[in-house]
Amino acid sequence: MSHNRETRRYNLFTAQGATGTSEQIFVSDFRNAVISFGAAAANLTVKVRGGIIMQSANESPDAPDLKSATSATNVWDYIEVVDLEDGAGIDGDTGIAWAATSESRIVELNINALDYIVVEVSAYTGGTISAFLTLADNL
Repeated sequence: MSHNRETRRYNLFTAQGATGTSEQIFVSDFRNAVISFGAAAANLTVKVRGGIIMQSANESPDAPDLKSATSATNVWDYIEVVDLEDGAGIDGDTGIAWAATSESRIVELNINALDYIVVEVSAYTGGTISAFLTLADNL
């Protein structure tokens, strides 16, 4: 059986031991997005930011800067993810919290019509986290 599936993979963080954001990833060409997280004694929260290309007053498209603060001209929001363990939705504003745990999590991102995403590590007090993104389309 032949599978026609285009994928792209990104290493967002490797043993990230501080607050910060991943690189900004263009996701518009893909329908599905999954992130696997591996935490080691982590005490932190992870959130996913999403944004779309906006049409400016001069009609040129402007990509949001998801690594900067949101504003009237730099529009983005935290997006929902779904835990693939049990199908539970995790509110984007809440994010995924680790409390001094070593645990793996795999989540699907709700990227419907989004152009870009960034993963943010916040509320960091200890440990490390690694994150790997897979984008896929079923052609």
